[in-house]
Amino acid sequence: MDKKSIIDKVKELLFSEEEVVAAFEDVKTSDGLVLRVTEVAEGASVSIISEDGENVSGAAEYTLENGTIIAVDESGVITSITEAAVEEEVVEEEEMQEEVVEEVNPLEERIGKLEKGIEDILTKFSEMNTKVEEFASAPASDEVKIGKKEFKKVDKYSALDELSRFRKNKK
Repeated sequence: MDKKSIIDKVKELLFSEEEVVAAFEDVKTSDGLVLRVTEVAEGASVSIISEDGENVSGAAEYTLENGTIIAVDESGVITSITEAAVEEEVVEEEEMQEEVVEEVNPLEERIGKLEKGIEDILTKFSEMNTKVEEFASAPASDEVKIGKKEFKKVDKYSALDELSRFRKNKK
C-alpha cells in the first residue's frame, strides 16, 4: 500500500460520521398519555412524551390502549408486563355469533321469497316463449292492401281561386 491510500483510510476512520439510529415506539395509554419505549418488553426504557418534551417516567403502572399493563420502576425501566384479559374477547365473539344467527333467519326468508319470484318469472317467460313460437309457425293470412290516399293535382290558378273563396267566406 502506498502512503496516500493509508492516509485516506486513516482520515476516513477518524473523520467519518456514522449515524446512530435508535428505534423508539410511541404507545398510548388508556387515559391518553403517550409513552416512548424502545420496545414493549421487560428491561426496556420508558419515557413520557408531554407538551414540555420527553421526561423520564417514575415508578408507575400504565394500562395501554390494547389492555396490556406495564409496570415501570423509578429509573423508567419496564419491570413486568401483564397481557390484556382474553375472556372479554371470547364473550364478545359469542355475542357476535348470536347476532349473526339472528340476522341470518330474516335473510333466509327473503332469499326464499326471491327464489319463488324468480321461478314465477321463468314460468311466465316460458309461456310467452311458447306463444311466440306458435305465432311464428302459424301460416300467414291473405295479403292486406294498404290504401294510399291520392291527392288531386292543383294547378296555380285553381289554388288562387280556392284562396279567394276562403277569404270571402271568412268576412
